[in-house]
Amino acid sequence: MKTSRERILERLRAGRQGSHFLPSRSDADIFTWHARDREVAIAAFADKLTALKAEFYRVPHAAAAAQQLKTLLLPLVSSDADARPQFLRHAAELLESVVAQEAWLQTAITVLEADLPHREFASYKAGITTVEFLVARTGSLVVSSAGSGGRRLSVLPPFHIAIATAEQVTSSLEEALAGFRKSGREHLTSGLTIITGPSRTADIEKILVLGAHGPKRLAVILIG
Repeated sequence: MKTSRERILERLRAGRQGSHFLPSRSDADIFTWHARDREVAIAAFADKLTALKAEFYRVPHAAAAAQQLKTLLLPLVSSDADARPQFLRHAAELLESVVAQEAWLQTAITVLEADLPHREFASYKAGITTVEFLVARTGSLVVSSAGSGGRRLSVLPPFHIAIATAEQVTSSLEEALAGFRKSGREHLTSGLTIITGPSRTADIEKILVLGAHGPKRLAVILIG
């Protein structure tokens, strides 16, 4: 007779036989809404995201994104802090193009190194990442470990800022996953994470508390 552990491992091994794990139900089984064009999708994404107590900023170009990013970060700078940067980002081409627009960002934000100890990670006030896609139906961010500087950058700092382009907005999660597979980036990452609003819990007396298991604050800067 098999033990519970053996039965669980058996199911996990059976699940690995397929090339990808996909939800058993289609997105379309749950949602009937579908954006007729990208502008509608962006508007829906903004509505959903802000309803989740996150922040949404749409800007026309990289220079405006740099100004918006500076506006978000400046109030967080501690006057008594040492000269070390207080913000982290990963080395993505989109982030490079934004940071290059503003001299203050170049000195205030440091590029994440893979071997940064967890203890030092906790001292940074914001993590800045790109995304793979934004999902309009749910206001969700789809981030990969390769595209967002590993698994820690969007989780450990108390403020997560994601910078994306309008072309990355999709109607549904299915479209986002299909786009990711089509991009050929699967072999570069160990996992995808779907972020829907700031970290939250209402376990105690159904009182909503933000920042329970991850960033308390989430902002998206959309270029285009």
